[in-house]
Amino acid sequence: MMRRYTVVVEGGAEPVPGARLLLLNCPRLSEAACPGQFVMVRCGHGADPYLRYPLAIHRLRPQGIALYFRPAEPGMAWLGARQIGDAVDLLGPCGKGFDLPGGSSNLTLVYQGMGISALASILDRTRCAVQVVSEAPTPAQVYPRELLPRSVEFLPFVGREQDDAFWQAVEVACAWGERIYVAGSSTMVRRFGQIVARTRASPRSGSWVR
Repeated sequence: MMRRYTVVVEGGAEPVPGARLLLLNCPRLSEAACPGQFVMVRCGHGADPYLRYPLAIHRLRPQGIALYFRPAEPGMAWLGARQIGDAVDLLGPCGKGFDLPGGSSNLTLVYQGMGISALASILDRTRCAVQVVSEAPTPAQVYPRELLPRSVEFLPFVGREQDDAFWQAVEVACAWGERIYVAGSSTMVRRFGQIVARTRASPRSGSWVR
């Protein structure tokens, strides 16, 4: 059930250049939310901007949630400037969320760039074996390995010269994972769909999520 929360910033970091990670203290919201949902954030104190901004729930922790975003995107500068102790006004959780399988399944997460912002919360609510395959334009833009659980197999690919290797890894991961979750550009998702059609002759319902 969506509710309004006034949450407090309890931590922040810049995991990659140009990206901001905010840790928000809000246990009730974390308890109510599930992976794949999002919050509507008021990015200011007055009427400008008038509308709230949707942001995926990046992590689900016992004490609250984390948001991962680019402050340079329209409307995000105010949120990116929040410091420890500042208050943020949220509505959430919003959206249907992901359907996660039981603990004996294999999960594959595939993403480009900032796509991890919408997928990482899966890691907080599953005991499944997980493989993460990612593509980033430069080494500096690779999501830090230390922010992922140790049990996760992390396969990062960097730059256009590794594009073929990335798609080969995606194909192997698609054959391995019983559920596949993907986040990226529309071009990337279309190519991913072609791989799914080729490697999974009869895709199970919910076997991959855009």
